[in-house]
Amino acid sequence: MKSGKHSESLSALSQALWFWRHFDAIELYRIKNRGNRLDDTSIRRIAKTYKVARTLSDDDSKAAACINELADQFAGKTLTQRAELCLMTADILKWKKTPKSAVSKLVWFVAPAGWTMFDSFACAGVGLSYAHESNFSRYYQALEDAGHAEALAIARKVLEAHGFPVLLAERFYDWAIMTRGERDNPSDGEEWLDAYLNSMREDERSALIDAAKTLEEPLDNFRPKASRRRTVHA
Repeated sequence: MKSGKHSESLSALSQALWFWRHFDAIELYRIKNRGNRLDDTSIRRIAKTYKVARTLSDDDSKAAACINELADQFAGKTLTQRAELCLMTADILKWKKTPKSAVSKLVWFVAPAGWTMFDSFACAGVGLSYAHESNFSRYYQALEDAGHAEALAIARKVLEAHGFPVLLAERFYDWAIMTRGERDNPSDGEEWLDAYLNSMREDERSALIDAAKTLEEPLDNFRPKASRRRTVHA
């Protein structure tokens, strides 16, 4: 599928890689060096960068403890089971509102494999309204039903074969879904993408373009859409 001059996959992969190098990979490394645990400063840094700080209280120590505990429960769980655990943690951290998006983003930095973040653009990308409380669970159900785990496995193989980090797969699909939700960002544009590609070494640019080309069909086939049935939580 083409979006303007460049493919959807090249746009999503380029944005994911840019953000990976400017924040995600750096933060993951810092957290790994602390025993794969968030602390007060990492909570605040991630929340500020991902624009969810306003949904959290000032008790960063509590948030760190809750997210670390949540991440410990992710092993062996499906995407939807992890989503339910996130909701329980979000209820514990509830301040002015329930910080569902914040929890989904913070926990990714402790347990990124197989997980993806939740926000209004991603929600819109699968045909859901962010305003409805039940749509957090419905979002992850839509991804699971569409074969999120299988899509990640394909992307990891492609990325590894082209010399890119395998965890970029999670962020690749995240950026693609957000773009489908009409995320308004300067890096969504053709001019930014041309400039970014031309800032790379020729070999790296060729690898990125080739990886994106290989991922075009898998991405086009991965089109999660929420069912009309609403999930109601007690």
